[in-house]
Amino acid sequence: MEATDVAYMAGLFDGEGSVDYTRRFDTKRKNRPRSYLCWRITCEIGMTDYHVLKWFHETLELGTFRPRKADTKNFPKAKDQWRWRCQHRDALKFAKMVIPYAKTKKEKLQKIIKHYETSL
Repeated sequence: MEATDVAYMAGLFDGEGSVDYTRRFDTKRKNRPRSYLCWRITCEIGMTDYHVLKWFHETLELGTFRPRKADTKNFPKAKDQWRWRCQHRDALKFAKMVIPYAKTKKEKLQKIIKHYETSL
């Protein structure tokens, strides 16, 4: 992967993406009926341009790429959206890759890196 591709991805992520680095109570696992604290570490981009986000996903070879239907009942002019998301260790790989070029999301990406490097 070329440095210009990584720089473009970092810019796209800075503008369109989001980072979730939080601890939340979760009750989704069947073998644990009570809620428990767990880390939610994700990097995500949502946009309506299929080709750009598909290229992003294929170039990185990380995360998932899925459609999200628009709520046209409540928002008649809304368009369908495409979502790219990576979680946990994939988020760490992505953060390490784009952090030299990141501006607005740099602080949150550093939190992801610090989280995994201190736990290793």
